[in-house]
Amino acid sequence: MIMSIAAEHGVSISKGIAADLLLTFTATMVGRTASQFLVGWIPVAGNIINASTAASVTEVIGWAANAYFEKTEIASKSN
Repeated sequence: MIMSIAAEHGVSISKGIAADLLLTFTATMVGRTASQFLVGWIPVAGNIINASTAASVTEVIGWAANAYFEKTEIASKSN
Protein backbone atom coordinates (compact mmCIF):
# COMPACT_ATOMS: atom_id res chain seq x y z
CA MET A 1 0.00 0.00 0.00
CA ILE A 2 2.76 2.46 0.91
CA MET A 3 4.66 1.71 -2.29
CA SER A 4 1.49 2.34 -4.31
CA ILE A 5 0.84 5.64 -2.53
CA ALA A 6 4.45 6.66 -3.17
CA ALA A 7 4.04 5.82 -6.86
CA GLU A 8 0.93 8.02 -7.03
CA HIS A 9 3.13 10.90 -5.87
CA GLY A 10 5.83 10.05 -8.41
CA VAL A 11 8.21 8.64 -5.80
CA SER A 12 9.89 5.27 -6.27
CA ILE A 13 10.79 3.54 -3.01
CA SER A 14 12.14 0.10 -2.15
CA LYS A 15 10.37 -2.47 -0.03
CA GLY A 16 12.85 -1.74 2.77
CA ILE A 17 11.99 1.96 2.83
CA ALA A 18 8.28 1.14 2.69
CA ALA A 19 8.73 -1.22 5.65
CA ASP A 20 10.57 1.49 7.60
CA LEU A 21 7.79 3.98 6.90
CA LEU A 22 5.16 1.44 7.89
CA LEU A 23 6.96 0.84 11.16
CA THR A 24 7.09 4.58 11.83
CA PHE A 25 3.41 5.10 11.05
CA THR A 26 2.24 2.13 13.11
CA ALA A 27 4.43 2.92 16.11
CA THR A 28 2.16 5.84 16.87
CA MET A 29 -0.86 3.54 17.14
CA VAL A 30 0.55 0.73 19.30
CA GLY A 31 -1.29 1.85 22.44
CA ARG A 32 -4.65 1.95 20.74
CA THR A 33 -4.11 -1.44 19.15
CA ALA A 34 -3.07 -2.97 22.46
CA SER A 35 -6.21 -1.73 24.18
CA GLN A 36 -8.36 -3.04 21.35
CA PHE A 37 -6.67 -6.44 21.66
CA LEU A 38 -7.86 -6.67 25.25
CA VAL A 39 -11.41 -5.92 24.12
CA GLY A 40 -11.08 -8.86 21.74
CA TRP A 41 -11.64 -11.24 24.60
CA ILE A 42 -15.32 -10.25 24.65
CA PRO A 43 -17.23 -12.80 22.55
CA VAL A 44 -18.71 -11.52 19.25
CA ALA A 45 -18.51 -7.82 20.18
CA GLY A 46 -14.75 -8.12 20.62
CA ASN A 47 -14.40 -9.54 17.10
CA ILE A 48 -16.46 -6.72 15.65
CA ILE A 49 -14.42 -4.12 17.51
CA ASN A 50 -11.13 -5.74 16.43
CA ALA A 51 -12.23 -5.83 12.79
CA SER A 52 -13.21 -2.17 12.84
CA THR A 53 -9.93 -1.31 14.57
CA ALA A 54 -7.94 -3.15 11.89
CA ALA A 55 -9.78 -1.26 9.16
CA SER A 56 -9.23 2.04 10.96
CA VAL A 57 -5.53 1.38 11.47
CA THR A 58 -5.09 0.53 7.78
CA GLU A 59 -6.89 3.71 6.76
CA VAL A 60 -4.86 5.86 9.15
CA ILE A 61 -1.61 4.36 7.83
CA GLY A 62 -2.72 5.12 4.28
CA TRP A 63 -3.55 8.72 5.09
CA ALA A 64 -0.29 9.14 7.02
CA ALA A 65 1.66 7.81 4.05
CA ASN A 66 -0.23 10.13 1.71
CA ALA A 67 0.50 13.15 3.93
CA TYR A 68 4.19 12.15 4.15
CA PHE A 69 4.57 11.93 0.38
CA GLU A 70 2.64 15.17 -0.16
CA LYS A 71 5.11 16.96 2.15
CA THR A 72 8.02 15.29 0.34
CA GLU A 73 6.56 16.32 -3.01
CA ILE A 74 6.04 19.94 -1.91
CA ALA A 75 9.54 20.14 -0.42
CA SER A 76 11.17 18.80 -3.57
CA LYS A 77 9.26 21.28 -5.76
CA SER A 78 10.33 24.24 -3.61
CA ASN A 79 14.04 23.37 -3.98
